Parts: sequence; C-alpha cells; structure tokens
Amino acid sequence: RFIHGYGDSMEPTFNDGDILLVDGGIRAVDVDGVYVLEANDRLFIKRVTERIGGGYEITSDNPKVKTVQELAGDEQVNVLGRVVWVWNGKKL
Repeated sequence: RFIHGYGDSMEPTFNDGDILLVDGGIRAVDVDGVYVLEANDRLFIKRVTERIGGGYEITSDNPKVKTVQELAGDEQVNVLGRVVWVWNGKKL
C-alpha cells in the first residue's frame, strides 16, 4: 500500500507528506526497520529495534521529538506492515 507520512517525528528519514510504500504482508517485526503500528485506536509510523534482552524499542528518527517506548510484550500493538520505500519527491 501507499500511504502518506504525516508530522515531523521521522525526519530526516521521511518528511511530512512524503509517500511511503508499505508491505502490508509483514504482520510481525522480522527485522529492525520502520513499521506501521496500531495501538490505542491510532496509527503510528516508527522505527522498531529488537532489544538484546528481549522486547522491542519504538523510536522516532527525529532527535528533536525524542519518542522512545520499550515494549515488553504486555502492550497491545499490532503491526500493519513495514515501510520498504519512501518517495521524497518535490511537491508541485
């Protein structure tokens, strides 16, 4: 699927309004990467990194936003896909 990224939390990886190609067939974190997540009836596009001791770390790429969430397995988070491509074209 193609979706738009909104907000500045993932800059410089992608910018507000950039088009993202999401592989919706990926429904679990199989490698570290940028994923579309659903939690608390909201969608999030965040970087997911597996921790050495287990669990996952959810972060934003923008150091000004500083979003960090550790998941130990007791939170309800659904993986809706992995972002596999970003188009940073110029808007006309």
